[in-house]
Amino acid sequence: MTTTDGNDFRDSSDFDILRELDTKFVYDQLPSIMFVCALLVMGLIGNTLAFLVYRKFSPSSTRTYILAISAVDLSTNLISYPTSLVEMSFHYTFVHAWQCSLIRFVTSAQIIASALILVAVALDRHRRVCQSLKKQQTPTDALRAVVICAIVAGVVSIPYGVMTGNATFTIHAYNMTGIMCSLDDRYEGSLFHVLYQSLTGVGMFTSLAIMCVSYTRIACHVRQHRKRMAAVDQASACHSASSGNTYTVATTLSGFHKVGASVSDEKESSHIQDQRLHSTSCPPCGGSNLSVSAHVATSEQSDLLLQSYHQQDNSPPKPGHLESPNKSMTPRLQLFALKKLKKKKTDGGGQHGQHGDKAKQMSSRTTLIMFLLTAIFIVSFMPYWATVSVRVVIGIDIHTLPLWLLNLHAIAVQSFFISSSVNALVYACCSAKFREECRHLCSCWQKRQ
Repeated sequence: MTTTDGNDFRDSSDFDILRELDTKFVYDQLPSIMFVCALLVMGLIGNTLAFLVYRKFSPSSTRTYILAISAVDLSTNLISYPTSLVEMSFHYTFVHAWQCSLIRFVTSAQIIASALILVAVALDRHRRVCQSLKKQQTPTDALRAVVICAIVAGVVSIPYGVMTGNATFTIHAYNMTGIMCSLDDRYEGSLFHVLYQSLTGVGMFTSLAIMCVSYTRIACHVRQHRKRMAAVDQASACHSASSGNTYTVATTLSGFHKVGASVSDEKESSHIQDQRLHSTSCPPCGGSNLSVSAHVATSEQSDLLLQSYHQQDNSPPKPGHLESPNKSMTPRLQLFALKKLKKKKTDGGGQHGQHGDKAKQMSSRTTLIMFLLTAIFIVSFMPYWATVSVRVVIGIDIHTLPLWLLNLHAIAVQSFFISSSVNALVYACCSAKFREECRHLCSCWQKRQ
C-alpha cells in the first residue's frame, strides 16, 4: 500500500496494524518521551518565572531581550514540545500533511528567532563593553530588533514548512508502507531543498561567527582592563609605601588641558596614556622607571586633575592658560590624580564610587548571563547536528536500530529543546536579584492560597 491520502489510509485493513506499531513505538521510545516531558515541565516553570520576574525590572535593552527570549522559549514549551510528543505517538500513521507543515514551520521559526535574538544580544553586549562611549541601545531599539528577528525567522521558515509533509517509508517486516512527518517525498533530493539547506547553513555559521567574535572581543577587552587596573593598584601601593618624598606639581594649567584634550580624543578607551615616571624611592615596583595606565572615566580624570592643581597650587586658575595646550604635564601629576581616584573609590564615604563599582559588577554579571545563554544554545544543537549529519552520510534506517540506540537517536534529535528549558537555571545561578524576586513571588502565591 503506497497511498498517502488520509481517508483511504484509515479505511484500509492495514491501518490497525500500523496503529499497533505506533503503540509499540511509543513503548520503545519511553525513555526519550520521558526526557521530553521533563524538559517540558522544567521549561514551563522556569520560563514563566523568568518572564514574570523580569517584567518587574526597570526598563532596559537587556530586560527587553530577556523577556523576548523567555517568551520564545515559553512558546516552544507550549507548542513544539507537545507536537513533538504527537509525532512520536503517530510515527507510522501521521497522515495529515498540513499539520506536519504547520508544526515544522512553527518549530523552525522559534529556533531561528532564538538564534537571531542571541546574535542581537551579543552585538549589544559588545557595544556596551567595548564601545561604551558610543550611543547604546534603548529598550525601544531592543524591541525593534526583536520584532525584526521574529519577522525574519517567520519568512525564512516558510519554505521549510512547505517542504515538509508526508514522508513514506517501507516496513520490511510487514511489507507495508508507513507515513511519518518529515521532508515530503516530492522534495526529496530536489534542487529547492538543497538550495534552502545551503542558505540556512550559511546563515547559521554566520550567526555563530558573530556570536563567537563578539564574546571573544569582550573577553579580550575585560582582560586588558584588568591589567590596566592592576598596574594602577601596583603604582598606588608602591608610592603610598614610600616616605619622605614630596612631589612638586606643575603650576600651569596648559599642560593639564593638553592631557585632558588627549584623553577626550580617545573616546573608546578613555584612559590616561602610558607615561614614564621617574622615582627613586620604590625599587620593588620596577626601579626608577614606572609605566602607569588607568582606565577611568574622562570626567573623573578631569575633576581629579583639576583638583590636584588646586591642592598643589593655591593660585586660582587662569582662563587664558586653558587655551594653550602646548606645554606637557608632569607625570607626577598623573600619579597624584590616580591616587586620588583610587582613594575616592575605596573610601567608605564615597557613595558615587560605590555606585559605579556596583554598576560595573551588574554589567559584568549581565554579560556572563548572556554568554552562558548563548553557549547553552550552541551546545544543545551539537548532538542534533552530529546525528543528522551521520544519518545523511551513512544513510541509517532508524527502524532497524536496537532499542538503546533508537532512544539515543531520539534524544539527540530533540537536544535543541534543552536550551529553551534551562535558561531560567542560568538566571537563578548568576543573579541574586532574580532569586530574591522568585522567592518573593512564591511567597505571595502561597499567601493567596
